[in-house]
Amino acid sequence: MSPVDITTMSHSTNTQFMSTKASFYGDFAKLRGEENYLSWKQDMQIHLRTLRLAEALTYNKPVADLSAEEKLKDKNAVAALLVNMESTYKKIFFDYERAKDVWD
Repeated sequence: MSPVDITTMSHSTNTQFMSTKASFYGDFAKLRGEENYLSWKQDMQIHLRTLRLAEALTYNKPVADLSAEEKLKDKNAVAALLVNMESTYKKIFFDYERAKDVWD
């Protein structure tokens, strides 16, 4: 799964959010395992908030029941999570559909 190139994404406040592939990559170390999990988790939470994707970590509904905007946020949150993991962990979570499942 590669990051999705977003040109605009509406939010409930009717503001526009601009993003590119590059913004999915955090300016912090990728998840390597227990050795950096806690710092990665904190950095990733901040990164997802910055991308306005953090709420996707809380979606409890099946993907099919999400609104179009929620589906886009969820898909992009999964991509952001995966690109910030070393390949060992990326392989484990690659087929997960929801950001919440990857995160939990």
